Amino acid sequence: MKTFRDIREAKVKQIKLDFDVGDPREFSQDWQEEGVFLVKWNKRKMVMTVEGEPKALMTWLTGTYGLSSSEAKRAMK
Repeated sequence: MKTFRDIREAKVKQIKLDFDVGDPREFSQDWQEEGVFLVKWNKRKMVMTVEGEPKALMTWLTGTYGLSSSEAKRAMK
């Protein structure tokens, strides 16, 4: 498993997403295993910021987060 330092040194993409299913910190451990890291969560606005390598983010968005591939591509831009 990659460490946080390895991710920071690699090409990293950071995106903001809506999250209204509770506290994303509960799921962050599982997401880290997929290469996606929770950076910030705004509880009032229900928006979280995640980061990771572009390939890992794309896989996570289409699999775990549940977006279609076209929606995931738009979120990555």
